Amino acid sequence: MKNRSRKWVLAALLALFFCGCAGLDDIVQEPQLHFKKAVPTAFSLAGADFDFDFDVANPNPLGLSLSQVTYNLALNGHPLVDGKVSEGIALPARGSAPLTIPVSLDFKDLLAAVGSIGESPKLPYQLSGKVFVGPLAVPYDVKGELEMPRLPKVELAGVQVKDISLSGARLACRVRLTNRNAVPLDLGQLAYQLRLGDVQVATGQTATLAPLSA
Repeated sequence: MKNRSRKWVLAALLALFFCGCAGLDDIVQEPQLHFKKAVPTAFSLAGADFDFDFDVANPNPLGLSLSQVTYNLALNGHPLVDGKVSEGIALPARGSAPLTIPVSLDFKDLLAAVGSIGESPKLPYQLSGKVFVGPLAVPYDVKGELEMPRLPKVELAGVQVKDISLSGARLACRVRLTNRNAVPLDLGQLAYQLRLGDVQVATGQTATLAPLSA
């Protein structure tokens, strides 16, 4: 009788074990991603950087660790960039933690895909991928509009003759640059040409300019 009872107990324990393995999804619930906003962080004449901000909620009674995030970004229906970031974010039990996915855009790739960038266009985007939390891979897919950088406003503020002689003249040209974006704008160098009437008399470029504040 004792051996028979032990067999029944062992069979019951094995059944519970296998049922538990099959019902892992019922025991460990998937974290939930809540998209907050897409924020531009840096603009230049070569590209732009954006942060895509999320909140990740952990509905489980135990803490979890977010190890990796993959992403694919399409603009105006054209796939542009993909990649992955290692985050190492601790998700508290029945709590939430912020997640930021940084994405950099190269305007050469953007122009090749979209064709042209107008005056501060807003291009529809789709950001998708997976968030890896322990043994779980949680998919996400968000859509919205990204505002592209506006070109700086360039104005000639004045020309001053520094000196003049029979062999030539030296001029000082004042140029006013205005950043029309809500984030700093990295300019690089300013190339210039000087024409008197229809005759080009000088060309050159400045040293690297300091970034314009927002």
